[in-house]
Amino acid sequence: MIDDNPKLKFLSKVPPQNNFGFSNGKVAEDIQGLYDIIKGSDDNNFYEHVNDTKNDFANWIRSCVLHIELADKLYNIKKKEDFLQALGQEIETIKNYSIAPVVPTASVNLAPPISSPIIQSVPAASAVPASSPAPSNQTTNPVAILVEEIFEFEEIFKSLIDELEKEIFSEQ
Repeated sequence: MIDDNPKLKFLSKVPPQNNFGFSNGKVAEDIQGLYDIIKGSDDNNFYEHVNDTKNDFANWIRSCVLHIELADKLYNIKKKEDFLQALGQEIETIKNYSIAPVVPTASVNLAPPISSPIIQSVPAASAVPASSPAPSNQTTNPVAILVEEIFEFEEIFKSLIDELEKEIFSEQ
């Protein structure tokens, strides 16, 4: 899990006064507990809380867990299996949350134009051979392209540092 997960709060326990009390005496403190208790309870217990006139679970998720989107999704689900599937899917989605990395393509110019004489003396990325040769078949994998570009930029930066060192130490 990533700390930046905006839905992570929905997996937290609610304050004790907001726990969900089942008709069979069991108590859910969070949506994972709700899922586990529903899954382990008989159908009659589920239908005491969810029927044509009410959905106690969705109401609790809305008012205590404060996950409005999930409550809206679950409110009209009246079958136990469907309810568990939707609730379980949301729990897994929250647990497995990740931010998809933004990977630049090979055509993206990552460096801004600089007019320094030292920078101008360094060859462009396309003119510097990568430290590890690319396979003969061109890859379209964005990660592989990015790694290849990193190797190319590494060579450019090494050349730039050499030029800077020459300029700095020649002035002394």
